[in-house]
Amino acid sequence: MYIKTILKVAAVFIGCFIAGGLLLPAEFELSRSIAIAAHPVKVHLQVGELTQWQAWWPWDRKRGTKTLTPGPITSGPGATLSWTGKPRPGEVVLIKTSPTEGLEYEVLLAGNAKPYKGKFIYHATEQGTVLELVVSGRFETPITGPYLATLCDSMHGGMLDWGLENIKELVESDKREIFF
Repeated sequence: MYIKTILKVAAVFIGCFIAGGLLLPAEFELSRSIAIAAHPVKVHLQVGELTQWQAWWPWDRKRGTKTLTPGPITSGPGATLSWTGKPRPGEVVLIKTSPTEGLEYEVLLAGNAKPYKGKFIYHATEQGTVLELVVSGRFETPITGPYLATLCDSMHGGMLDWGLENIKELVESDKREIFF
């Protein structure tokens, strides 16, 4: 009788877990921003040039990425940056770029059918730039994907904050002057 009760409770738990996975949204969107005391063009020198990403890329230090390798084009639409190592290989591809407005990119991870989307948006202010980072996508894994989407902010939000802090430090310490 004791074993039957345990099996019934386990079946209810598993059923609820599956139902939750079928009902929760699999899409996620993370958004973070930071104020930087610099013109958007100066921010773009750090963000729009993929050879600079190694200096602020948060996943490199947090997850043990072995190598970031820029492609033959390192800025502008079509520029690529690939990596190997943990958690899995992948590639960033720049889709749109503007030195005053920001850039859009896709993240292609090995094993994913669809890319994740990302945007750096430059909001010019009197004090400089508010840099906004937006990352969105969909977890395609049945049942568990929606749970991962729900937890995405708590799992990755801190790394986005850390990356933005790194960008801020690099841009504000850059002594090059921008002339218009």
